[in-house]
Amino acid sequence: MIRLNKFLKTSFMMIGTCLLIFLAVILQKENAFADSSDKTYVYDMAGIYSDDEIEYLSEECQNASERVEIDFVITTTADTGYKGYVEYADDFMDDNGLGYEDDGRCDQSCVMLLLDFDNQQVYIDTTGFAILCIEDDDIEDILDDVFEYIPERDYYNAAFVFINKTYDVIVENKASYADEYLAQWKNFDGTYEEFEDEYVNITHNIFYNLKKPYVSLGISLLTAFVVTLIMGSGSKAKMTADRRTYLNRSNVRMHLMTDQYLRTTTTRHKINTGSSGGGHHGGSHHSSHGGHSHGGGGRHM
Repeated sequence: MIRLNKFLKTSFMMIGTCLLIFLAVILQKENAFADSSDKTYVYDMAGIYSDDEIEYLSEECQNASERVEIDFVITTTADTGYKGYVEYADDFMDDNGLGYEDDGRCDQSCVMLLLDFDNQQVYIDTTGFAILCIEDDDIEDILDDVFEYIPERDYYNAAFVFINKTYDVIVENKASYADEYLAQWKNFDGTYEEFEDEYVNITHNIFYNLKKPYVSLGISLLTAFVVTLIMGSGSKAKMTADRRTYLNRSNVRMHLMTDQYLRTTTTRHKINTGSSGGGHHGGSHHSSHGGHSHGGGGRHM
């Protein structure tokens, strides 16, 4: 009886501990979702969207942001306070601390679509890791899709297309090259310009790519293939001549020849161990009044 009571007591304690751990995990996830949902993703100062449209665009921005770890923001305004659209976009991002990290670092990662009805401009602003993931040509491609709706004043679909097209661009570029720099970025606390100078747009020597396993494997396989071809072709050749083929037995003469040393000539060639291509990825960028790095591009409505 005593053993049974101890067993039941131990069992209840284990079950209670498991329940507490389970509840803690659930609460942590809910708090994380609440923190993420507390963010503002749509700033409609121009009042062009309905409440339902703002809610849906916010959900799309949030989903895209969490998947690529770069915040997506939609901003509209009819009054920039006499600022140009680029200055307004930069200051708006800086003053509101927009960015996925939200940890007080210098440049946080964000891409923002600005519909500026004061200056009649559509502008895409990037900062942080988004500058690396969205290049200048990508911005033009995104604007091409957005402007399919701007002339019709269909600003909701313009924003919706911006989110989806930009998301696809970031995913593709992250897989192509940007993920190579993600670890360094997460541990970096300077501006993107400083990060680019230190990690991205650097020049590597010719042995840099050999450090990559797939490059070394490819070179090894190619070398083995070439050697095999050479050996295979050599084994097929037949010797059709012997020592008697070129011997004229009726006229054999022996000549004594000696070599006399005159001089040595040395020819030197410079071996170029300089650079091959480095990173040179990411979009063009500038510094805002607040000292942060921003990239982007836009068009007139």
